[in-house]
Amino acid sequence: MPLAGLLIAAAVLTALWLRVEVVQPETLTWACLADARPLWCGPRQLLLEAFNLGIFGGLALIVSVAALLVTHPLGRKLALAGLVLSIFAFALYNAGAAAPAAVFASLRLMRARG
Repeated sequence: MPLAGLLIAAAVLTALWLRVEVVQPETLTWACLADARPLWCGPRQLLLEAFNLGIFGGLALIVSVAALLVTHPLGRKLALAGLVLSIFAFALYNAGAAAPAAVFASLRLMRARG
């Protein structure tokens, strides 16, 4: 499970970096509103639309519920993926769906250990 811990830590750091360095800076917003837009404005806009539509939270919830339903060892991997997605969802303002997703993924991971 040490690899899973590293994956979760990497997800936390990446999600927080995206929030602080890509989503929140006002200077990036103004740069993307200019006539000569930088190339990174397109991917940034996709990221913004994804969290505005709740895609990260919804995907985390779907994967975590699937993990609960799958009794095969694949369920543990799905639960880990759901937990990582819920971390991204929490960091990118989708806490409504991320909270139950994190609970479901954690329940599945605890069931795998017990």
